[in-house]
Amino acid sequence: MPIETMTLDEKLAMMEIARKFPTSEVLERIAGALSIKVYELFLIDHSPREELELLRQDIISEMRQTFGDIVEKSINSRLRDLRPSVPP
Repeated sequence: MPIETMTLDEKLAMMEIARKFPTSEVLERIAGALSIKVYELFLIDHSPREELELLRQDIISEMRQTFGDIVEKSINSRLRDLRPSVPP
């Protein structure tokens, strides 16, 4: 099948099974869409460990803040309920 008549999915499939190699323009577009440099497409040991660790820390921080706020509101509400009413 001529490459000109292939769909994008067919072209990507051919690249994935190493039957076709993308042009430099295609590599630049793929890298641009991923917000990385072209050479990073070829890094075998590229691992998002650092990014995942930062994301994990952000999630934990947000959870602590959210749960802290919830606990504080709950405690304040209970304390208000326990205080005797003082007439004005």
